[in-house]
Amino acid sequence: MQLFVGRQPILDCALRTYGYELLFRSSETNRFDATNADTATAAVISNTFLSVGAATILGECKGFVNLPRQLLADEVIAVLPHETVVVEILEDVIPDAEVVRACRSLKNAGFLIALDDFVRGPQSYLLTELADFIKVDFRATTRHQRKALANEYGSRGIHMLAEKVESQEEYEEARSFGYSYFQGYFFAKPQVISAQEVPATKLNQLRVLRELQHADLDFRRLEDLVRLDLSLAQQVLRYVNSAAFALNQPVRSINQALVVLGDQRIRKLVAIAVMAGLVSNHPPELVWISLARARLCESIARQSGLLDREQDGFLMGLFSLLDVMIGRPLAGLFQELGMPAEMLAAITGDLSSANIFARVYKLCLACEAGNMLEIEGHGKALGLTLDTISELTVDAMTWSELLCRESGVRH
Repeated sequence: MQLFVGRQPILDCALRTYGYELLFRSSETNRFDATNADTATAAVISNTFLSVGAATILGECKGFVNLPRQLLADEVIAVLPHETVVVEILEDVIPDAEVVRACRSLKNAGFLIALDDFVRGPQSYLLTELADFIKVDFRATTRHQRKALANEYGSRGIHMLAEKVESQEEYEEARSFGYSYFQGYFFAKPQVISAQEVPATKLNQLRVLRELQHADLDFRRLEDLVRLDLSLAQQVLRYVNSAAFALNQPVRSINQALVVLGDQRIRKLVAIAVMAGLVSNHPPELVWISLARARLCESIARQSGLLDREQDGFLMGLFSLLDVMIGRPLAGLFQELGMPAEMLAAITGDLSSANIFARVYKLCLACEAGNMLEIEGHGKALGLTLDTISELTVDAMTWSELLCRESGVRH
């Protein structure tokens, strides 16, 4: 059985990645019914921590693991490392004596306990006494309820986690109420001001990206542009010397990096370094997501027979969050960079049969979310098996994690 693990980042107040909620999916269905929930969840836990490995999926972050009632009562999770795993109690789990006993046992073993989609009820005190995190759904609660829950439970030393936060305003509201952890897509949906001024450093980085789009790459001009930005130059050298590029000898200068890597690899590496610089005022998680998308889109393009356009797939994934990093609409940025119109159409939702890159991008997003129905549909349209897609997804996650860690972007 092919197993896909989606993951959604959980950020702290400094917008650093604290952990990930692991979103379990099987190849048979995109949801679990009462007859297979325990088996499927146990299988994916095994795959995450034993087959693929926690280092690939989580890095050095916490893993929030959703448990159905029976697996919770059976304490299956106890075999996993308590330093890494946060046990997440689903909202439909009734806190009877067996559940409370299991939670207390896990707590005593060193596991952290999180209550998912928490709503105050007559028996809620049975679990809040053991909870380290209370997760509040910002889509399902009112402003008054969110504040009241933070006041009541935050004052007891429980970490309040705001989930399904989808805007900067909601993030700031949650912080003002005392929430200390945040989950959702707010960092990927910035408030865009059409006349927003771009800082000089980012303007130079955009010039570098534009230079990379030229069919005949001018190494001398590219070197001059990179040298104008000391942090970018340092980042290029850190990337080129990381294990992800596996060079035999260390590279000491920008010129040497350009010569050693050659045209296609230097385009890729400098683009990666620029993206790391652009994300300076945003969560470093954006770099990881952009890199993983780039690698996966490139691999999907290759496996789908687009051998002469792998680079386009890589750049499409890498630039998919460029509007977040710059604070300007993606359409204008792509036009400035000379990116193909079909790339923009793919990212913004085009699914026409003529635009195969739209299918590539949709498959990438489905793998990111662990959406099995879409993975199957887009994969079939591209002629890819589930085994191949699973392998490519793990490779993208591993490559991105390695590059981020060794280049100092995070961890």
